[in-house]
Amino acid sequence: MTDGEQWAAAELDALRAGQFRPGAWRHFLRASFRRAKEARDSKPELVSQSRIWSAAGLGIGMTVCAWPRIASPRASRFTLWWLTTAAMLDWHLGMLEGPGGERRDQLGTADALTLTRIALVPFLEGQGDPEHRSAPTFATLLALAGASDALDGILARHAGPTRLGRDLDTVADALTGAAAARVARRAGWLPTSVARLVAARNAIPVVVVSASYLRTGRRPATDAFGATRRLAPVLLTGLAIAPFSRWTGAGLTSAASIGSFALAWHTRSTT
Repeated sequence: MTDGEQWAAAELDALRAGQFRPGAWRHFLRASFRRAKEARDSKPELVSQSRIWSAAGLGIGMTVCAWPRIASPRASRFTLWWLTTAAMLDWHLGMLEGPGGERRDQLGTADALTLTRIALVPFLEGQGDPEHRSAPTFATLLALAGASDALDGILARHAGPTRLGRDLDTVADALTGAAAARVARRAGWLPTSVARLVAARNAIPVVVVSASYLRTGRRPATDAFGATRRLAPVLLTGLAIAPFSRWTGAGLTSAASIGSFALAWHTRSTT
């Protein structure tokens, strides 16, 4: 494990020893904030870069929110979403290290693409209103999300993956899929049962990995859910098609979701 992972494992051991009581959580959060400050103090250029990116993302998002040609979230809603994202990024800059603990002092293009995908989530949530003819915008946003997902993986492998990039990518995927499923259900583009299946496909891996991490202090040795990424293009394609062909979209998204669970089970049972 890297130094960061060893620190996290030790603090989670203390959290479990405290039986997850409020006092144990307070100690854990204080230690986490202290660790985050130490990481920021040791990498001032990284902090400057992340805050410039956060400010630029806020400005661009606010500009798009004001564009009358597309259905957009309220500016206040996007602002709250993006400021929360920026705060979480600032808190976890210490995770910007290679798999072996290699020091990294700059966010990369892959990180920018992943953060862009997170920024698209409230815009996805703003679709689904027939009066705004938002189906084409919904499909376009999903196409952008899919393209960024494919490209950031290629770039991350080329530049060298990081713990921060890995977890950001997982969160971005889950948020995008869950938001798209919710909008498709609300707009009547997908049956409720199918939308819930898609939401479960995106939520369960995060819940399982998080629960395992809290229980053991370590990520699962086998990332069974990593195999499900092979079906992500099918899932996004089905969601994008759903506004124009309800049953084709339902078929593709159902197949991708059920196939993802089957792949995860197979991977876990054979390792």
